[in-house]
Amino acid sequence: RSGEPSSEPWTNKCDFVLLPEGIDRSSSCGVRQSRGMGQMRVFLSDLRGASLAFLLGHLARVAGWPVPRWLLAASLAVCMAGLVCSVAFFVHTTRTVFNRRVSLRPKVIMTFWNHLLITRPLEMLWRFLTAPLRVTPDFQILGEVRTGTTSLASHLRNIGCIGPFSPWIVPLAEDKESFYFVGHYWGIVHPSLYRMCFPLKLTMWIYELWYGERPPVFDGCASHLNAPWAAPLMRRASPDAALLVLLRPPAEQHASWWRLEMASHSWARSMGMDEDFLLQDYPPRSFRDAIAMSRSQHVQDLYKEGELVAAEVLFGHRISE
Repeated sequence: RSGEPSSEPWTNKCDFVLLPEGIDRSSSCGVRQSRGMGQMRVFLSDLRGASLAFLLGHLARVAGWPVPRWLLAASLAVCMAGLVCSVAFFVHTTRTVFNRRVSLRPKVIMTFWNHLLITRPLEMLWRFLTAPLRVTPDFQILGEVRTGTTSLASHLRNIGCIGPFSPWIVPLAEDKESFYFVGHYWGIVHPSLYRMCFPLKLTMWIYELWYGERPPVFDGCASHLNAPWAAPLMRRASPDAALLVLLRPPAEQHASWWRLEMASHSWARSMGMDEDFLLQDYPPRSFRDAIAMSRSQHVQDLYKEGELVAAEVLFGHRISE
């Protein structure tokens, strides 16, 4: 319990967290990590680490060290695959996440570099290739946005649960939100590939063998609740997962969402992205304009279209732009 139950009909308190039977709430299952070590692991891994390894290998060979050519060639191939993946991810997320057109001006190189520093292109490729060998989540935190999902996810990780892979190396998303069914991964939402966001079956077997229990696995993507096509896809991907929804007084939740939305635009500008938005009259200039836009016929039509597209996604497995 996080405290006494609220007397209000809407509450942002999570009164209970129920774990699968047999899981010790005080056990960490060995999944806690030092924050400092985690940051070092991030910046010395993926495409950044692979590029550094290739550069060091090349310099060692130039210096006369016996570095095999095939090893350098393999390292270069991995780096090129990661670079292609990263460029494609940059173009896709600039349009679908930040709602902007990709600039072709010289500063796009620095924008791409800033984007690369907070993403994991090589790990995305590896996870897609090994998706059939991975588990599905035991439960889903569906949202709503700005209702305490991040705090709850942090608490769950502290008591031993395992969060999902996130393509973004940012505190609000890492080990918390997969963003899978909202199309961040190039629009791919194939239900069977959802497993790419979670640990390998072998890893879970080792946890159970070593600690005597299997840590619960969850996804805390608050964007899934508002994606009109997500429900049937999630049911197909993980039909046995428990569903958890957090609530908050609507006025407070909307005001908090507005602050987050404005902060996201500041974040995009800090990476060097232009203000060339895809949608007309976007972003709204004020909170009142945002409310009016959410109630517009255009937005209502988009949601209806999204609900109908869900059936198409189950066959085509791609969200149309």
